[in-house]
Amino acid sequence: MKVLVFIIFTFVSAFAFSKAPFLEMNPPKAKPILKRQLQRMDEIKSFKKLGSIGEADTGLLAVREKTGLNNENAKRMEVLVGEENRDRKLIYEEIIKYNKLKKNDVDLFYKSVFDTLKNADPKGTHYLEKSTWIKKY
Repeated sequence: MKVLVFIIFTFVSAFAFSKAPFLEMNPPKAKPILKRQLQRMDEIKSFKKLGSIGEADTGLLAVREKTGLNNENAKRMEVLVGEENRDRKLIYEEIIKYNKLKKNDVDLFYKSVFDTLKNADPKGTHYLEKSTWIKKY
């Protein structure tokens, strides 16, 4: 939970310091969502290490490849990505709504999210930027 809260704190803080004097990072609806994300974090990290999924420039997870995964693991990965992306969208929407961000600020917010998530991942993981998969070195 601490790692996930730190990641959210980091990207929201980066946005806040660059664009706004204060941005509420812990809207009321975020806590139960963060708990769900924490429960699946280790599995997501495992699939990232395999190179099967990565961070997309939309602030969401993306499936990269299923090579080397059996059907059960491939299905589990798809479920995890779907659940994680659903929860990320809920958190992002809540932060945007709670802070009454304007269209230009929303675009900057999503870019900050992607940059933070990309930078938080270890070397060897992949990220999707402008429809191109890039391996982090």
